[in-house]
Amino acid sequence: MKTVTFLGLGGVSAVMTGHQPASDVPLVINQPGLRVVCGDTSYCDGKGGRGQAVTEVLHSGEDGDIRIHGTMADGQAYDFEVEEDGPRAIGRRLGDGWWTRGMLKDGRYIVRRTKDRFFTSETKFMSLDEIEAEIRSEER
Repeated sequence: MKTVTFLGLGGVSAVMTGHQPASDVPLVINQPGLRVVCGDTSYCDGKGGRGQAVTEVLHSGEDGDIRIHGTMADGQAYDFEVEEDGPRAIGRRLGDGWWTRGMLKDGRYIVRRTKDRFFTSETKFMSLDEIEAEIRSEER
């Protein structure tokens, strides 16, 4: 039995987990029937490599929505929702190892990939149109 089916039989549609370190923006995996959020459980005071990174993940038991907001290591603020039946732009795997991680307050999407067994990460920012075009090209 697939994991998503098994969890769904138990009424589970979202899994939140933490790890230290796990990046300055939580990893979201968003697929039909299951949303997974893996966030960093630490806070940096600005003296380490994580800068001023901090994250808060809020889960509404009533409607099942997940809101994630915080500050990246470079000081940029992000704030977005991962709705149960909402847009699938966040939490999508794009080509060449890139994942949409979240959305900045200015509406650009945070897109990141890791290399070297997660020791090196690259970040870029994309518009929704760019992400949708990437998804369409991958589906061909």
